[in-house]
Parts: sequence; C-alpha cells; structure tokens
Amino acid sequence: MNKINKTYRYNSTLHLCLLFFAIIPVTKMVSLPCFLSEFCGRSLWISGIISTIIDTCLALYMAYLRHKMQKPVSQLLEETIGKTATKILFIIYSLLFIGRSLIFVSGEKYFIETTYYEETAFGFVFIPFFLIVFYFCFKGLKPYERLSLFLVIFTVLGIALIIFLSVGEMRINFILPIKPTSLKGILKGSLFNFTFGGEGIYLLFFTGKANTEKKPVFYLVISFLSAYTLIIVFFVIFYATFGPIAQTKLFAMAQMAHYSDILSGVGRVDTIAVFMIDFVRLFALTLPLSVSTEMLKYVFGENKKTNFTIAGVIAIICFVFTYFFGTQFIHWFNVFYKFVLPFFMFFVYFLPLFLFILIKKTNEKANGVLEKK
Repeated sequence: MNKINKTYRYNSTLHLCLLFFAIIPVTKMVSLPCFLSEFCGRSLWISGIISTIIDTCLALYMAYLRHKMQKPVSQLLEETIGKTATKILFIIYSLLFIGRSLIFVSGEKYFIETTYYEETAFGFVFIPFFLIVFYFCFKGLKPYERLSLFLVIFTVLGIALIIFLSVGEMRINFILPIKPTSLKGILKGSLFNFTFGGEGIYLLFFTGKANTEKKPVFYLVISFLSAYTLIIVFFVIFYATFGPIAQTKLFAMAQMAHYSDILSGVGRVDTIAVFMIDFVRLFALTLPLSVSTEMLKYVFGENKKTNFTIAGVIAIICFVFTYFFGTQFIHWFNVFYKFVLPFFMFFVYFLPLFLFILIKKTNEKANGVLEKK
C-alpha cells in the first residue's frame, strides 16, 4: 500500500513547535498588516485576535488528531472513504495549496524588487529560489526537521530587531481609543485574514513520535498561540507607527524601522533584520508546496521518477506564474478572497472536523479485530 508519510516519521513535537513558530509570523508580517488596515483601521488587532482564536482551535484539533492517528492520513482516508475518493480529495487540497502559494511567491518577487531595489535579470535572482522549491518538493517534509532550530533563530532575531527599532516611533494616539472602529470592517478583515491562515492543517502530514511523547498537543498549541500573539503585537506596533497612512505601506515589515533615530547613528541595520525574516519566509513559502507534493505522490504513485516529475512541474509552474504575474499579486489576492476563499475555508476549516469520526471508526474496527483474535 502506498503510504504518504513513510519518509518522515522522525519529526518530533519539538521540531514541529520550532518550525511553526518560525514560519507563521513571517508569512503574516509582510503585507497582511497593510490589507487589514484598509479594512479595519486601528482595530486591525481585533481582527487578528478573531482569526487567532479560530486558527489556534484548528491547530489544537489537528494536533489532537495527529496524536490520535495510528497511521498516515492517506491510509486512514483510504480505509474509510476509498482510494478513489482519497485521491480526488488530495488533488483538491493540492490545487488549493499550490494556488495560494503562487500568490505568495509572486508577492515575494515584488517584495524583493521593491525592498532591495533589485534590478538584476529575473532569472539570475530568482532561479535559486525555484531550485529550493524543487529540492523541498522532491525530498519531502523531513528536511524541515533539520532546519527548524536554524529558522526559529533567524525569525526571533529579525522580529526582535525590527520591533526594537520601531517602538521609539510609535504614537499611542494612533491606536486610541481601543474600542472597535467598524464591526463590518473588522469582520471583513477577519475573513480576509483566512487567506493567510490555516497552517494547522499541515500537522496532519507530520506523523511521527506523537504517540510516544508527553503532552504533544499542549506544546504544539503553545507554539501556534505564541506565534499568533507575536503577530498581533506586530499589528499594534505597525499601526501605532504609521496611523492613517498604514494602508499605503504595502510591505510593513520592511518599512516600519525606516524612520528610527537609531539608524542615523549606526546605519541601515534594519535591512539585516528584514533579510533574516525574508530568508525564513523563503522556506515558509515552500511548506505548502511540499505538502501538496506529498499528496500528489500518493495520487500518482511514489517513486523517484514520479517524485522528480511532480517537483519539477510545481517549480516550473511557480517560475512561470511569478515571471508573468509577479507585480500583480494584489489583484490575485483579491481574486482569491472573492472567489476561492469560501472553498478554501470549507476544505481547511470545516471538512477536517469529520476526521475525528473516521479515526474513531478505524480504531473501533481495529479493536474489534483484536478482540476476535
């Protein structure tokens, strides 16, 4: 039987905690604050709290399922809904993850060009990134285990430096009064927030030592909650720095520390912080693509030739989309928000709720077989 998780059974809870704490903040600190400012104004942190509660609940549920699952998610689905239905489901999830990732990757191109004033030929600068995409898609999810500690160090140092440089430029009156500005705007912002969310579902594809470790669910949820809390703090500092013009600051992370008085004495050290965060972000962008590849390996059969082909096709798709639409990522975000988000939320936040029933059903079936023996 083709088992999707056989190549990465050594991911421990510690590695996953570090990995998700590293990648969640960096994916939401670049352009999301600008978008939320347009919807919510100074109340963007409230929409952040709403989505944080929902995403933390999703992470809690997925961490619990990961702890209870005694087999790969592909095998679990195959034994309950059938192999054909499982393949169809995996194809749908792959398309959703890849489609959203294309928008993030194209946004990364625009971010690099505007932040680092990059004017070199597209291929020379970005081909190394697409080679990284190919490598991680080909190798699967295990390399993230080795990178987790390294990535979390870069994330913590980068964010800490940006916040340190930005705190002195805050104006508290920009975020006062604390009461909500517009309930409709907050709800719209919370909904838009989900275009950047749903990371908890990736936990289903990291089976490993969960059943033998103590309190794996607790530590994973703490990791997710800590990452989301850091994001909310960042939102508050961002709006307190820019106030009414916050919605014009597309790349918040790179612009927050521009006006710090400290820079006049030591130079543009904020660029180092931006580079560290952006470095982690490059790997964060590959995670949903790697998860998609693992699902497609199950669909088409896992062998070196198939793995190479799938990884190559995904890397080429990313390259082509970024080359032609790299400066139009805001348009594609709006397309995703208006037309794709309902389907994304259904498959990421609602449909996995039924996995508990499937797990219970298969466990009862297994216990029944053991009793008969």
